[in-house]
Amino acid sequence: MKSPSTGEDPARERAVLERLIGRVDGFILTSSRLSNAEVTALSDRAGIVMLNRHVEGISCSLVDQDQGSRHIITHLAALGHTRVAYASGPSSSWVRHQRWNALSGYAQASGLAIHQLGPFRPSLEDGPAAAEEVLRTDATAVVAHNDLLAIGIIQHVQGNGLAVPADLSVVGYDDMFVSRFCTPSLTTLGGQYEAAAHHGVEMLVEGRRNQVVVLPSSLAIRESTGPAPGDRHCTAPHRRS
Repeated sequence: MKSPSTGEDPARERAVLERLIGRVDGFILTSSRLSNAEVTALSDRAGIVMLNRHVEGISCSLVDQDQGSRHIITHLAALGHTRVAYASGPSSSWVRHQRWNALSGYAQASGLAIHQLGPFRPSLEDGPAAAEEVLRTDATAVVAHNDLLAIGIIQHVQGNGLAVPADLSVVGYDDMFVSRFCTPSLTTLGGQYEAAAHHGVEMLVEGRRNQVVVLPSSLAIRESTGPAPGDRHCTAPHRRS
């Protein structure tokens, strides 16, 4: 039985799980918004495997965020960027904090200034709000929580008379299918997500407990990143009112 999406809402997620307990043998939770304590308590009542999140004592299958985030910082630094913004995802997102910790740590080690903005929903609809916050900073590059948010940022920036990447470089996470076909195509961190899901199913079916599988990520460099402008606030065209 396939569980419906709970739309980033922990209350809906909790309700769906309660309704299904006893009707299924176990659950694979993808980017769950439940607290660690709730997940642990749930594991006493049903088999649980986590995807895209780690909870102590619960089997999980993850795509690397640490080294992948290092590749993002290295890429931006090589392009001359010294001021970066991170448009973060929901505050309840485990991976949001993993990405920020990695980005900020590697930025500091590389001599880059980085600021966390948000939180934002990981959606096109929150792109304009995220873009406006970025444009109020002196950042020449922004790393978005996921590809949809990144594309929403690009659309809003371009709609206000600025160019990507000439005025602002944009990076996403997840390498969704659409990231190849937006304009400009999106530089984004992808990884072996299908393999992670396969491992998750195996762990649940075989009843493995407290096993952690971490799969590699890879940075797809496309058209949305380029050399840092000298001073975006001085050289960029006037934004549309």
